[in-house]
Amino acid sequence: MCVNIKLYQKGLLILVLSIIPFCFASGENKTPGSLSNTREVILYQAKHAGEDKRLKIEKEKDQTIIRDQRASLSVGIFSMIIICVGLVIMEQLYRQVKAKNKVIQEQNRRLENSNNVKDTILSIISHDLRNPISQVIGLLDLWEEGDITTGEIEVLLPAFKVSSLSTLELLDNLLIWSKNQLYDFNYYPVLFKVSRAADTVISNLRPAIAQKNLSVINKISPSISVYADEEMITIVLRNLVSNAIKFTPEKGCITLSGSMKDGFATIVVMDNGIGIKAEDQAHLFNAPATLSPFKEKSPGLGLKICKDFIALNYGRIGLESRENEGSKFYISIPMDRNLVTQHMRQPEEILI
Repeated sequence: MCVNIKLYQKGLLILVLSIIPFCFASGENKTPGSLSNTREVILYQAKHAGEDKRLKIEKEKDQTIIRDQRASLSVGIFSMIIICVGLVIMEQLYRQVKAKNKVIQEQNRRLENSNNVKDTILSIISHDLRNPISQVIGLLDLWEEGDITTGEIEVLLPAFKVSSLSTLELLDNLLIWSKNQLYDFNYYPVLFKVSRAADTVISNLRPAIAQKNLSVINKISPSISVYADEEMITIVLRNLVSNAIKFTPEKGCITLSGSMKDGFATIVVMDNGIGIKAEDQAHLFNAPATLSPFKEKSPGLGLKICKDFIALNYGRIGLESRENEGSKFYISIPMDRNLVTQHMRQPEEILI
């Protein structure tokens, strides 16, 4: 029994001793491979960790660039908006300043025009209107003091009547001209017959015509109608006929005639009076002069009014005259509304 136990222990010991080398051999073979695999893993992880870090840095750089570009774009857009708004505001301010300057210029023009009108009115009143009234008062003073007889007064009365009519005409022209300069005449065109207006003018001037024993003939056809402001054209005809009466000698002849061409009616006032010098014709329609109605050397305000009113009616005015052979004054006026629109002319245009 004891012998068997010892034999069993001895065999077990031999078995253990035989297994130990194999265990150590197996451990020696596996340890280097495990170490190698661990190193590769660490290197792989380190490599990829560096790549990830690089990519992360590049991504952050790209994001920074994008943010900078977005910020620059926002600043640029904001700047463009500010510039556009500024341009719009400047344009509005420019228009406002331009409009205000236009208003100021118009006010200055009106003020300057008012001063000129005032100076002209004062000049005419002090000379052309005051002198005739002073002469009438002087005549009455002589009659009251007995220095002039009734017969002498009767001889002078026709001359004083003509003088009074001329003074009244000058006053009327002065009022018309000043109103036109200060407030502008309102233009109300209508279709009317020129012969009717001419008849009215001749009827109103009949006393002056009779005083000089003149022959005034209206040859304007009743078929001639014009599209214009009737009041203005009547004033023009009155001034032209009145001037013809002034400059036509006694028993002279004045003729009014009319014709039609290209949609315009041309009215002619012709006289066989003293005529107008060539050097005076160029300035005849210019600014009004202070002229005495007794001297009868110039039409004064009359032709200035004629020129302005014909221009307001989109027509033309002119003359033909030779000294000591009489004068012809022409006015050309549109005959219908379409021509008023199509044939607008400059106010300074004169038909010669």
